[in-house]
Amino acid sequence: MARRFHVIQGGKDREKGPVELSPRLFKAYSIGDFAKGEMIYSEVRFNWYCLDRPHPHIDYSIAIADYAALGDRERRQLERTVDRFLSEDEVAMLRDYLERNYSLFLDVEDVPLPVRGRSYLFEEGSSVIYDFLELSEREGYDLPFKIWGYYTLTHSLGSPSMENGIRLIRKAFEALKLSLAFPDEELARVLSRIYREDGLFVKRRDSPSRD
Repeated sequence: MARRFHVIQGGKDREKGPVELSPRLFKAYSIGDFAKGEMIYSEVRFNWYCLDRPHPHIDYSIAIADYAALGDRERRQLERTVDRFLSEDEVAMLRDYLERNYSLFLDVEDVPLPVRGRSYLFEEGSSVIYDFLELSEREGYDLPFKIWGYYTLTHSLGSPSMENGIRLIRKAFEALKLSLAFPDEELARVLSRIYREDGLFVKRRDSPSRD
């Protein structure tokens, strides 16, 4: 079981009194399988973001570079960008919710502050097709903030190509009289990475088309 640590800022002056912590914001995502019809895609990245905030969750003048000097349009755009990121408390609540309801683990990345440009959504470019997960609209959602997610299957390897690839690796090792101690899950991760980086996959001779 992974251990989680709550990181606090400190130093030589901690004994002089409470230390004011710098605000932190996070990008949040999960990696998991996704079923679409009869297909199962492995190692899909689900990017989570806050859909709507009635009130700011951080001081914009701290979170956005040169905030006071920005024009109204650029200021609103960057405010919406900052609103999509999650606070440390929100990360903790979302992590617990995803594990309880979907058996998904939550990973996070620190957002460098202050923010200097629009970012976060659709970082793979406009040529990639994205779909959305309306997490907060599902029955039983109980978090006090609205979370949606987006994902793409563009770079994800689905079945039966995944099963074909795993079988090919095992058959190759068997023909070479070599042992292969890795479980299917590890082989699937390797095949997914190869597909993302090189576009290579395995299909049967009688298969009419790719996934």
